[in-house]
Amino acid sequence: AERRDCKDYVTVFSVATWEPIKHFAVSTVDLASLHWSPDGSAIAICDHALDYKLVVYSPDGKQVADYVAYENGMGIRSASWSPSGQMLAVGSYDGVCRVLNHITWKPFAEWAHAEEEVGSGGQSVLREPDGVVVYRETNAPDADGGVAYVVDELPVGIPTIKPAMDKPNPKVGVCSISFSGDGSYAMTRSEHMPCAAWIWDMKTLELASVLIQRQPITSASWDASLPRVLLTTTPGGGPDAPRAVFMWTPDGASCIPMPNAGFSPGSVAWCPALETEESSFVLCDSSGTSFCCGYVAA
Repeated sequence: AERRDCKDYVTVFSVATWEPIKHFAVSTVDLASLHWSPDGSAIAICDHALDYKLVVYSPDGKQVADYVAYENGMGIRSASWSPSGQMLAVGSYDGVCRVLNHITWKPFAEWAHAEEEVGSGGQSVLREPDGVVVYRETNAPDADGGVAYVVDELPVGIPTIKPAMDKPNPKVGVCSISFSGDGSYAMTRSEHMPCAAWIWDMKTLELASVLIQRQPITSASWDASLPRVLLTTTPGGGPDAPRAVFMWTPDGASCIPMPNAGFSPGSVAWCPALETEESSFVLCDSSGTSFCCGYVAA
């Protein structure tokens, strides 16, 4: 994408020759991001943050649809296609993720993250749905100084940061959306609740699980073939505090301790090449100076 003479343009290139094959103007005020569908049939374009506007184009430059969820409010914060390209999840500054279908380009699901904030302790309260499973990171019950998950019952408090709305780029809204490799689940994160990961069941379109960490989440990665996701968090508790990477599957959640006490995982990514129960992944240290590889045994 480029901007010339106060107008936004998109150029499509051929990967065979790297020559431009299509160049067209788009109806945005100030293009913020674009997202090409996995099947190559559509390009979703998000306008600037001060106005909610989503425009969808075909690769030949024809406008397919436009969508405006609301007016007079901050706009789109994030967007992500499902692996099939049949759904587009759009997260906004109002704390809601709207899932659009690829035929009518209208929402068929709206996932809210803006729970009621209570007291001065900086917590929001999750009260529904009844079937959601909430995992909270805590100290392990044994004496090894590790961490573990416990299952909380609703209602449950989620650590919340009050955003400074009078400053540019307020830390609020749905900042991250990602789908599992098979498209059966989606994970969202809201920036003013940085320690929580929200996992949604795409069959029921309901909230399936929430992971509440003790430190803000720094990265998340879905396995390319199985519905499981790995999380890393910011280091906390001093240099001798336990370090772990966290995994969620439909069967439960677990904390995986680091064998090297000096290694503090900062980001994680699954290997896309292996489609087996023993898929491997790579962890990068939070300092950016080292990495390690791991795998999940069947």
